[in-house]
Amino acid sequence: MPTLAEFNAQLERCAQSPEEVRNFIEGFSKVRLRYIARAMTASPVVLPSSLGEQAAMYMSIAPDWDDVEKLAQSGLAREQVASSANPGKDWLHIDIAMDPVSRGIVADFLAQTCLSDKQRRALFPALSAAKFRDSEASARRRNEVPHLNAWLAWSREEGINTILFGDYHKHLRIHGASQNAGGDVGAVGGAIAVMDALLEVSDGMLLDQLGGLPPPGQRDPVSVDMFLRRHGIAPESNERPLKCILLSNHRAVIFASDPDVAIVQSLTEPFRTAQEAWSAYSEVRSDAARRSQRIVEFAVGEVKAATDVHNLHERMALSTRENRSERQTDRFLMMAILTNDLLTGGAGKSGRRNTRAPMQSREMGRMADVFNLHHAWGWDGGRQRHPEHWAWLKRRLREWCGL
Repeated sequence: MPTLAEFNAQLERCAQSPEEVRNFIEGFSKVRLRYIARAMTASPVVLPSSLGEQAAMYMSIAPDWDDVEKLAQSGLAREQVASSANPGKDWLHIDIAMDPVSRGIVADFLAQTCLSDKQRRALFPALSAAKFRDSEASARRRNEVPHLNAWLAWSREEGINTILFGDYHKHLRIHGASQNAGGDVGAVGGAIAVMDALLEVSDGMLLDQLGGLPPPGQRDPVSVDMFLRRHGIAPESNERPLKCILLSNHRAVIFASDPDVAIVQSLTEPFRTAQEAWSAYSEVRSDAARRSQRIVEFAVGEVKAATDVHNLHERMALSTRENRSERQTDRFLMMAILTNDLLTGGAGKSGRRNTRAPMQSREMGRMADVFNLHHAWGWDGGRQRHPEHWAWLKRRLREWCGL
């Protein structure tokens, strides 16, 4: 088990930059919106005219939609504008976004994203700001315009409809299920991290596996969501999401739930197949007494995609589950979002360091290790940006798996 100094060093390596936080939230926001769009089965309808005639009433400037440079600054191509009967309804022009009195128009476009208020503030903080006359925020607002137009283009391609999302807020069941959809994608991201790490440290040690993963190059959250939609219920073992990896030393890595990851070995006859290991663990995982008679656990882990930067409870969500001493094994946490102030008490707006960072407390000693899901998943180069973090994950997996 790592020392306290090593544990704190892990936490420092887990922090995400503001850009990484935004990318993570964006990926999972798309997953949830895709789920909601599938769940809302109403027939296509015409978008409201609030952004046309109504918005034009308080538009203080007339943007030039033929200015190629302005279109580039807006993140738009000529073809996008030419194909629109009224580009002012469909796209946010850079001149409108930078106009100090245009906040109402910008708010209309933000509403078309179908994001929640929290998601809008996370992905478009400057465009969502209450005041538009702040000169310090103008550069940030300018940078967000292309991103907003790209989001609008993506959502329309996905068939995400503004009117349907107004009705969605009345459906708590769909809201909860969309959160579960994000959790399913995060769990696959954790499995991707573990599988890739094992392949790097255990060449030739993989004996058998139950289920599969999206191919390399299709590992981002939306691609994982598409993979789950295609293969989540297919009967063939190699067409299901990854459930178990069996190594040649007969240790098995199980991807289930509560815990999400378990590294185990049989106390009786060695496991011969990944299916056998999965079945044996499934029978005893909820019964501590039977579990201790059937298998030995080398590590168990939780995978969690927490997309609310300010929700500390999500980071402490393991408090009600079996602690490390009860399971008599190492427990690890693989989670995002993790920011520096949550992990190590980074300086806040006051400039003073928070000396009671919740993740740095030894109360979090229920976990022997903490990893950042985003860094380890690595769909956008996180492993290369954080090589020491990736190396530590591989080191610990090597120890737990007896490699």
